[in-house]
Amino acid sequence: MNFPPRNNNPGHLGQSVEETAKQLGVHTQDLCLNHRLTIENAKIALDDFFSFCDEDESCVRAYKKLYRKGIREEKKMRSSLLTLGFSSKRIERIFKEIQNGES
Repeated sequence: MNFPPRNNNPGHLGQSVEETAKQLGVHTQDLCLNHRLTIENAKIALDDFFSFCDEDESCVRAYKKLYRKGIREEKKMRSSLLTLGFSSKRIERIFKEIQNGES
């Protein structure tokens, strides 16, 4: 996607919601009263993100970052990864890979 500087914030990259929706091939939706993303647009953004970013690699990076921050206890590590949105099956697979020295 192309994010040219906008007039209201020169020097900063940005793109209108309409332009992004057009590039993704979806229709824009009205935002809720609390101005959060709609569920459909959030799902599209996640699908777009994970189309070029492997979720297993993201989980391993998150694991290593938590480890660097001092979270070493397995139970706390699992809880933190679940909080970050990784599935328990993915976390289990990553733990096995790390224990076997594959990651």
